[in-house]
Amino acid sequence: LIASTSNLTDSDFLNHDYHFSKDPQFNGAVVNQGTIIAANHGLVALIGGAVSNSGMIEASMGQVVLAAGDSFTMTFAGNDLVSFAVD
Repeated sequence: LIASTSNLTDSDFLNHDYHFSKDPQFNGAVVNQGTIIAANHGLVALIGGAVSNSGMIEASMGQVVLAAGDSFTMTFAGNDLVSFAVD
């Protein structure tokens, strides 16, 4: 699961270039107040201008990323997250 208030262009998505950037007209936040459970070895990424978690996030043998900033880059190899950078 990748939840974001940031932009990812269609062309970047289609080219597997996962670079998210802040929308200057929208300053929304990603907020989790519930329960998110990823599959084993799964990924939960909440990324945007602001991120809040008052719930529970579970990713057994997986990865959880909560990040706030103006832009982000995610790199994958197969189904695994190789790197995550707040640019």
